[in-house]
Amino acid sequence: MTPDPEHWFEPTGEISLRQMVHDGLKTIAPLEPGSTITHDAIAGWLGEPFPRITAFGERDYHPMGEIKADLLRCQGVLLLPDPGSGYFVANAAQMVDYAERHGLVKAMHVLDHAGAVLRATNPERLNEPERRMRDHLETEAREAGRLLRNKRRAFLTEQRKWSQ
Repeated sequence: MTPDPEHWFEPTGEISLRQMVHDGLKTIAPLEPGSTITHDAIAGWLGEPFPRITAFGERDYHPMGEIKADLLRCQGVLLLPDPGSGYFVANAAQMVDYAERHGLVKAMHVLDHAGAVLRATNPERLNEPERRMRDHLETEAREAGRLLRNKRRAFLTEQRKWSQ
């Protein structure tokens, strides 16, 4: 490889793994809620075992992260893992649950972590503009996290009222 950035990526074949899976998905019935895509089917489309085992003994699910993002963005289809066998297409209720668990809750954790990092930063080692930025960001992270937690709590409380 040369140090030239345009040569850093060298595909393993003429067709990308992502395109192979997209082509394979076209051969199965429309992706309706509840339908499944097995690891065996993906392995057949890729022409190699799936998931692959890395040199460190970990499972490699590439290119399914990209495939899942493409399907969600272009077709409104959310693929969720079906442990040990593959993926399944989520129904509307599962999509809402996923968004709440992996969207809002994850955002709250990220904001909490950002606030913790900012609070751990020694302000004495910062110049005045950096100190003001640190204080501003810490306040924003705390307030955004509080807002998300309060909205989630209110929603869950309201949901419990209606389910009784």
